[in-house]
Amino acid sequence: MNTRTNEKELILSTLGKFIAQPPRLETGNYVSSGNDRQGWRALRQERRSITKDLKTAKFLLPMVEEQVRLGILLESFRAYSGRLEWNGKELHYTAGQYFPTEYRKSVCAVLSQALWDTWREAGLSPRETAQRTLPKAVALWFN
Repeated sequence: MNTRTNEKELILSTLGKFIAQPPRLETGNYVSSGNDRQGWRALRQERRSITKDLKTAKFLLPMVEEQVRLGILLESFRAYSGRLEWNGKELHYTAGQYFPTEYRKSVCAVLSQALWDTWREAGLSPRETAQRTLPKAVALWFN
């Protein structure tokens, strides 16, 4: 195995660990009192969205591993405003508004960008390929 392959494996492994960390939502950002129904509802909705992002990232990781060259993967870190960065050894993430709701989205954006560029390079329509081959929830990342 060469160094370039090792770097791709390291990136994907690190992304997997990054998305696996718990979101650590702060209940106080949503709920003002024990009977704040609207706050609890918003918190549950946020948790569902974060879990959906985890499932999407887990779905995309093996696809990227199989289909994407290292160069394209490295270029894909420009997605999500470049807030998720790879310095050759580790990830750095700069939060926009609230880390728990966006860190997994940043990974989804990078992975979907990598697949988009790979498919485009192969002469395929990324949107059509995504709609034809991916579950609907995952294909939304290619709109």
